[in-house]
Amino acid sequence: MLAPYKLIYQHRVLAYELVRRELFDRYGNAVLGGAWVIIQPLALMLVFAFIFTIVFNVRFDQTPEVDIPFGFGTFLIMGYQSWMSIMMGLSAATLALTSNAGLLKQIDFPSPVLVVKIIVTAIIAQVIGIVFGIVLGFLDAGIIHLTALLVIPLLFFQILFIIGLGWILAALTVFFRDISELLNTFFLVNLYIMPVIWPPGNVPGVFEPIIKYNPFSYIIYTYQDALGYGKFEHPIAWIVFPLMALFFFHFGYWLFRKMEPVYGDML
Repeated sequence: MLAPYKLIYQHRVLAYELVRRELFDRYGNAVLGGAWVIIQPLALMLVFAFIFTIVFNVRFDQTPEVDIPFGFGTFLIMGYQSWMSIMMGLSAATLALTSNAGLLKQIDFPSPVLVVKIIVTAIIAQVIGIVFGIVLGFLDAGIIHLTALLVIPLLFFQILFIIGLGWILAALTVFFRDISELLNTFFLVNLYIMPVIWPPGNVPGVFEPIIKYNPFSYIIYTYQDALGYGKFEHPIAWIVFPLMALFFFHFGYWLFRKMEPVYGDML
């Protein structure tokens, strides 16, 4: 039961060094260096803010049935930043083993840490997005909800959730190399069946049950509640999401370890 937590704790220094090296390899030769870690997600958030806050200026404070004081651009950012890090993390985690075949064949390396490194790197962009969303919300409506503090446990459970899914996808990709391409298609479709791009109260009827029971919707709902509504607007999501995160974290670790003996032969 505690094995995945012990593994991460025992190799925490290694994971930190791998994250640092990943960022250095990615931005080390750039003129602005590590500043791109902040610039890239910030630029995306600014584009969303400009389009939906200034160009379209969709607001909820003129819609009585929707109790949100922010414009849609701000609200969109509050939900999209979590989906952005999920996409980034899972896309890279899928190739964690196949892209490090030489390393895994040569030495006795704790392979689960490769996925942990990727997910932690992806979460950095989300943290920046969360901070930007909170600041934009204050500029937009002069409000910072106290429930914004709940993003700390939400990030913890999200990290567990993505690591678990990352372990599953990385293990399966060793045997089925098309998973990466299938995943990219899933990301594109899933964006339209989550409560991210649809303003509350304006979801097409045909999509309502799909969005309601989409597992990823529960993650988005919790962030929207904490940062946007300022209350538990979706109480079921606050129960389902942590349970879902714990399940996939433990199941993902079990599956990854179960399949580990054959990685060397398949890679």
